[in-house]
Amino acid sequence: MDFAKKRLNDALGIAHEAVEGISKILPPFTGSREKRELDIGPIQRPLVAVVDGKRVSNRNLQMESLLDKCDTLILNGEMIFAFYKAQDLSVGSFPVDDEDVNLAKSILDKAKSKRVKILLPSQVVVVDRFTYYGKNKVVAASAIPDGWTGVDIGPESVDLIKNALDSAKTVMWEGAETYEFGKFSRASETISKKVFELGDKGVKTFIGVETETGSSEIEYTRTVGAE
Repeated sequence: MDFAKKRLNDALGIAHEAVEGISKILPPFTGSREKRELDIGPIQRPLVAVVDGKRVSNRNLQMESLLDKCDTLILNGEMIFAFYKAQDLSVGSFPVDDEDVNLAKSILDKAKSKRVKILLPSQVVVVDRFTYYGKNKVVAASAIPDGWTGVDIGPESVDLIKNALDSAKTVMWEGAETYEFGKFSRASETISKKVFELGDKGVKTFIGVETETGSSEIEYTRTVGAE
């Protein structure tokens, strides 16, 4: 039945949800709210973007859009393991979807062609079993051991990200990642505080996350919470 030609995306928070139902049938067009989220106006450079997410497929639209705008793209959250695997690095026991690996390769290739620096965590926290009482240790992202699962980024990675953010005149932060166990969310909390600190210092800051920390200098908060 030919009942429609397109579907409306009225926020970036739903733009990536092309997994079932109407989104599998009809192509999208951009609504007024989503246009506002994609159009950030005049950019003060350097622009540093941070994207957190569980899957590359959930953040692909945002990342491709940001590659046309930013100077540095910082990646965080569970999706970083797809980017490691896309570079033929071991991800231990972390489950990675082939679709995400292919999308990660595409993002890396596009970033290279657009001369956008991709910043991936160089150090991660891994556990031998995914329970609160499992053993954990910090390892290089290039040396994740077999049988271990990544759950957070390491302190070296946090410092690397904070240093990159310090160089920014504009910051965009999309989708803070929350892990199952609170003790492995310290890195994201640290980055959150850094981004809001920059906003308080007058850095033009766009936020697409829900956090407990707030700043009076945040330029814009995305209309729908990140997943």
